[in-house]
Amino acid sequence: MATSVAISTAVPGIYASLSCPAPAGWNTMAFLGLAGFMFTIPFALAFATLRNRPEKNIALVVAGLSVILAGLDLLLIVPQGIVVYITFAAGLAVMCAGEVFLAGDYMDYSAHRKRAKTAMRMSKRRQHNQE
Repeated sequence: MATSVAISTAVPGIYASLSCPAPAGWNTMAFLGLAGFMFTIPFALAFATLRNRPEKNIALVVAGLSVILAGLDLLLIVPQGIVVYITFAAGLAVMCAGEVFLAGDYMDYSAHRKRAKTAMRMSKRRQHNQE
């Protein structure tokens, strides 16, 4: 029998428990181990749809954090402890890449907006001087 347990410090004992039927095969264990992605991936996909905005890179940050947190749940599927370290490193790399892309895109976006405002001002001055 596979059991997933949530422990709370406010309530003595087990806060919530999810028990699966006795033949806990690969599908049941995979569902328990990867259930956290069910809530974070739609959130990440919402940011990924922002194509021309710098905030689209927040999807990578959310996905990286999700992979880091799912590393502990993956111990239900794969009993080797090295999985935690691999998923932590992979999630951290994805998070860092998202942060770098986010910062770079914000710098490019703000520089583009500044150039556009300057060009607009110069255009208005030229137009005013011609009149």
